[in-house]
Amino acid sequence: ILKCLESKDIVACPGSGKTTTLLAKLSIIQSQLPLPENKGICVLTHTNVAIDEIKDRLGNKSKELFEYPNFFGTIQSFVNQFLANPYFRNEYNKKISVIDDEVYNREIVREYLNIPDAIKFGLEKKHKRQDSLLEMLTSLRFDLNTDGLVSNGKPIHSTENKTSKALFSMKINVMENGILSYDDAYWLAYKYILSNEPYLNTIFSARFPFVFIDEMQDTSLLQNELLKML
Repeated sequence: ILKCLESKDIVACPGSGKTTTLLAKLSIIQSQLPLPENKGICVLTHTNVAIDEIKDRLGNKSKELFEYPNFFGTIQSFVNQFLANPYFRNEYNKKISVIDDEVYNREIVREYLNIPDAIKFGLEKKHKRQDSLLEMLTSLRFDLNTDGLVSNGKPIHSTENKTSKALFSMKINVMENGILSYDDAYWLAYKYILSNEPYLNTIFSARFPFVFIDEMQDTSLLQNELLKML
């Protein structure tokens, strides 16, 4: 594994030393930095705890690994920085204010209060319980393929009506205010890659000739798809 310079999936049981081997490989690469033409390495994890652990185990001598042009962070932070943020700036001509589920949930509920009373009455009658209504509102997402609204993976309405239009406008208003859920960032990233795939693929492959992903088995289908597209 230390000598391998090809794309490989490393499969081994817990405690066998996968992360330790990754640390050793990173340490070896670090001794060769900087890479030619200002290229960098990209190391992706699933949690900030994993990043801190790797930093602690590598020690101060490896701080160059965590500086430009390298990237060392979670898949979410990578998506936010390199995909969601630039696409949002291109579309709305401003920066994202925050990408956070808790902040987003509060904002979507606040925006819900602004839709027409008749539509709110219909939704509250349909859901009966407030927790059911809140779950529907906070789980509203854009479908990757149709850009229509889904809640818990299911389309809100099979045909457009006043309710679906009001919910769609509500969702768009929150996004235009620069407040995104984590899933919204992936939706923007997917649209960005899809509309610029060959170009972005060339750029990212040149910028990061080495990419390492720790705990790959925890990668979601969407995360895996985005990374493969890049």
